[in-house]
Amino acid sequence: MRYLITTLVLLSLFSCQEEFIPDNISEEPVIVVEGFVEAGEGTNPAYVLITQSVPFLSEIGPELFQGLFIRDVAVDISDGNETVRLTELCLSDLPDEIKEEFANQLGLDGDSLSVDYCIYVDALDQLDRDFGKTYNLRIVVDDVELTAETTIPELVPIDSIYFTEIPGDPIDSLAQMWVNIQDPEGPNYYRYFTDDGNGVITTSAFGSVTDDIFFDGQSFDFPLTKASVRGADVDPATFGFFAVGDTTTLKWCSIDAEHYDFWSTYEFNLNSQGPFANYIRVNHNIEGGIGIFGGLAVDVLRPYVIKE
Repeated sequence: MRYLITTLVLLSLFSCQEEFIPDNISEEPVIVVEGFVEAGEGTNPAYVLITQSVPFLSEIGPELFQGLFIRDVAVDISDGNETVRLTELCLSDLPDEIKEEFANQLGLDGDSLSVDYCIYVDALDQLDRDFGKTYNLRIVVDDVELTAETTIPELVPIDSIYFTEIPGDPIDSLAQMWVNIQDPEGPNYYRYFTDDGNGVITTSAFGSVTDDIFFDGQSFDFPLTKASVRGADVDPATFGFFAVGDTTTLKWCSIDAEHYDFWSTYEFNLNSQGPFANYIRVNHNIEGGIGIFGGLAVDVLRPYVIKE
């Protein structure tokens, strides 16, 4: 009986293996937008990346990737009082000595510099970026108009940061980061970045966003994972922890609900791989295309890593 059950299970698994062909495999490319407006000390000017999607069965390589950037279009951001036209800027436009810094701002590693990244940026930082303000994006690509709206919420800052022993067997040279926030009543949404140890500010490989559904209106402590460039080789014994004696960077952000929904669904799909994973459609706020236009209330902290 045991062998009969095993055989039936195996047959049922193999019978479920059918070729998956998405319904939209032959659809025309759509415009993809990734744009951000930040408020807070030391934050970046507003910027927008505009690319196009690729067919499901495409083979991605540097040549194809380079051709995805959409250039020479009108990109405007309004704060309700003033409209700012963004300037197109590509890596090839920059002197060699500042290309690496530009790439770090975008969270790119050194290998990515072979691609001529192009963004639209508020080069003169004319936009009034402040907490509690709403911003509207308008892009015109040929005869297609894309629009989006986002809000930079009020900042809920980090109240304190401390470091403890890592879970499991202690390692003298590593520590776990913990933070405390005083969460206001009502729905709040958060995103965070850290440096990866090589000066690149990026996000956690497991997830960078959370809501406050479990700690609404409370003082709450929770651990943060040291970020790493996705796809980089990692050591499971040390992954996510901070080197004792280093000064690290934590970029802590309050975001609005639509911005949270985008990253929450995007990261769920990114981390849910395998034949039995569930697919969730990524939520977005771009009318006329897909992607995200998001506001961030930012607090940048540089704590010294020492165990309590």
